[in-house]
Amino acid sequence: MDKDYDLVFETPRGKRSGYLIFMIEKQALNGVLNIGSANASFFGGTFDERQFSFKGSIYFHYLHLNYQVKGQWLSDMIQGNLYIRHMKFNFKGYPHIRKHQP
Repeated sequence: MDKDYDLVFETPRGKRSGYLIFMIEKQALNGVLNIGSANASFFGGTFDERQFSFKGSIYFHYLHLNYQVKGQWLSDMIQGNLYIRHMKFNFKGYPHIRKHQP
């Protein structure tokens, strides 16, 4: 089952939007993380009923950066932190039913 969230990131330059799509397959969390115009796929993240984490790499402003996400499920949203290099960004995510094109 897919879980689809619109994200709001708190950054030093203000808020940025993005989205996160989780796919749960074979006890692993796979999906896509989008920040602004940057997209990254991830595979084999971990999760339970309270929290989730995953890592990957992303092309961001012409840089190839490793990132890590640690977050928690709440009743009607998700929240957590995105770590890129020495930087930490807070995010909140709200469920979204995206219209998938046929």
